[in-house]
Order: sequence, then C-alpha cells, then structure tokens
Amino acid sequence: MQWVEGTNPWVRDWFPVRIPRMGWLQFDYAPPYHADAEFRESMDVEVPLSVREMSDAVPVVLDGGAVVADEQVLLVSNRFESAMRWARGKEGVDVEAVAPDPQDFTGHLDGLCRLHNALFLYHDVALALPGWSGLIRRMEARGYTAVEVPSMLTSNPKSAEGLFLNFIEVAGTVFIPINGGLQGEQFEIQEHILKGLGSALRVPIVPIGSEEAFPDGGALHCLTWSKGEA
Repeated sequence: MQWVEGTNPWVRDWFPVRIPRMGWLQFDYAPPYHADAEFRESMDVEVPLSVREMSDAVPVVLDGGAVVADEQVLLVSNRFESAMRWARGKEGVDVEAVAPDPQDFTGHLDGLCRLHNALFLYHDVALALPGWSGLIRRMEARGYTAVEVPSMLTSNPKSAEGLFLNFIEVAGTVFIPINGGLQGEQFEIQEHILKGLGSALRVPIVPIGSEEAFPDGGALHCLTWSKGEA
C-alpha cells in the first residue's frame, strides 16, 4: 500500500478510472460541484508518475464516483453531459445515463449503485429517482440480478451515512464503511443490512468504521484507490 500526500479527500475520484475494454482512463477532474465554493476541494493531490503512465488521457469531465462499469455495461451519472456523449460513441459496451440522488451535491453513483459479478446492487432511495424502474428492468434483461439494499441515510442531505455500497473490493474481499458508534435499534439495523449484503455478495466482508475519517459517513470508495490487487 502506498500513501499519497495531499489535502484532497477524494482520491478515488481524482485518480484514473478503469473501464473494462477501455483500460485505465485519466479524465479531466473538473466536476460540476466545484462551481460551488462550499464543495470545492483542494487540488493538491498529484497522481504519481507510475500511475499516470499506465493511463490514457481523455479530455472529458468525469470522475471515479460518477461512473460504474463492468465488461458489459457502463453507467454514467447524467450530471456529466460531455461524458455521456463520449461514452455513447464507444462500441462494444451498453451505456446508461443514470440519475443520481438530487440530494447528493457530487452527482455520484458509486454510493447509490454497484456492479458485482452478475449483481446490480442499488440502494432503496434510488427507486424514487427518475428512470430507475426502467433501468432496473433493462439490467435484468441483460442478465443481472437486481438487489435492493436498504440505506440508513440521515436527515442531513450532505451526509453519506449509511451508503454501504460505497465499498472497496481488494483481492476478493469487500471493505464496507460503517458507523462504529451506533447503538440500540440503529446498530441492529446496520447489522441486518451488512448480513444481507454478505449473503448477496458471497465474499468475505470487513466492516470499516468511517466516522473518524469521514464524520458524515460512507466514502471508502472515494477515500481510496486500488488496482484490485492485494
């Protein structure tokens, strides 16, 4: 493991994104939410040369949280219009423009839905978003098993607490962000959700308390970057 110094907390979003059949791609990191000074993070993180050399530069605004992909399908947040046009011009992959949670200022998808083998996992809050019922049907038609995952969102729209799908997977093990300070009924709900995810994913699950690194919850996928190797 290598530490990268910097004050930008969204390492996963800033680093290259691996899209199957396309390789590692370094997009222009200028997400729409940077227009709001409140959400404009530092740009002090610099991608190491060894990482930059393995990726191809793509002059399209996109980041690692706004795209979810596997060998068959590419899901792109519809907040990134130029990226959607770019993706639809590619051959050999199905492209879906997906509505993110309007309460999420990032417009990201990685905490809202994930692809794992033949599973299409999505948080229950997505069912109220435009186009999601049709997306779920199309994913099932492609052969995916759609799995609805409960969330534990707080009343704070800037919080990602309870977005358990913002996990990272390394060498066949899934590391899931949890709130280690929960007690009583909330603790039991979290345990129930984690148990259900473990049954669905069928891989070892390691809960990681995220309340110290990210008090508003979630974000393990954003805070880290991995080539998927041990």
